[in-house]
Amino acid sequence: MVVTDLAVPQHEGPASHVGYLMVGTDGTTFGFGKVTVDASVRHGLAGRSVVGVAIAPTGLGHWVATADGSVLAVGDAPVHGDAAHLDLAAPMAGITARTDGTGYWLVSSDGGIFTFGNAGFHGSLGGAPLRSPVVDMAVLPDASGYWLASAGGEVVALGNAPECGSASGIGLGPTIVAMAASPTGNGYWLATGDGQVLCFGDAPFFGSPADLGHGPDDPIIGLSASRHAFGYQTASAKGSVRAFGDAYFLGHAPPGSMPSPVAAFAALPAT
Repeated sequence: MVVTDLAVPQHEGPASHVGYLMVGTDGTTFGFGKVTVDASVRHGLAGRSVVGVAIAPTGLGHWVATADGSVLAVGDAPVHGDAAHLDLAAPMAGITARTDGTGYWLVSSDGGIFTFGNAGFHGSLGGAPLRSPVVDMAVLPDASGYWLASAGGEVVALGNAPECGSASGIGLGPTIVAMAASPTGNGYWLATGDGQVLCFGDAPFFGSPADLGHGPDDPIIGLSASRHAFGYQTASAKGSVRAFGDAYFLGHAPPGSMPSPVAAFAALPAT
């Protein structure tokens, strides 16, 4: 079953306990459901380019990562540090937080991994030859490993993360832009800029924006899976959200509310 603007019988709990957040390249944030935002974030990120966001377990805070390695903690999200003081070989590509909020990982476009708080280090690709830049990562539920995904569809498993396949050998045209792990840790989804959703391991397919005629003028930028692997959400550069399976639809960004393209998307509860 594919759902775009309607909720279906939920597996995630009451609608008051779910939400999602989008952040523009200039730091403008827009939240839905339980997730709260702080309008002052935009000023704190002035002059920096947003590359990722992760939501704290309560939904009352989040972390915003920028290309230079900075991490801005908002609301009740604790400060765990960042990589802004480092001489980075490549810009950051994203941030992923532990489900308990006690740490997070930053991933750079050359496959470097930077850990903070209780986030464990399980290896990286920093310095290794890559056919295309790393665009996202996904972490196992028990945080004992993770996958790195590249724009060309390569997926590298590190730590205890199992090898579940990649999209690099299927003649993929559009680039991969986002990744989400299944709650079992035995699979993942990859999303392409033109709205395809590719499934690996035990991650099931529930539909994609491409199936709904999503246009090339509004590329997909983010993907988040529901807690029980019965659905997922995608977000686009113009703030459009599509929900599939049991994932909630809580709204799009109103026209004019995002003065810059959406660069980051995250949902609560995270897997």
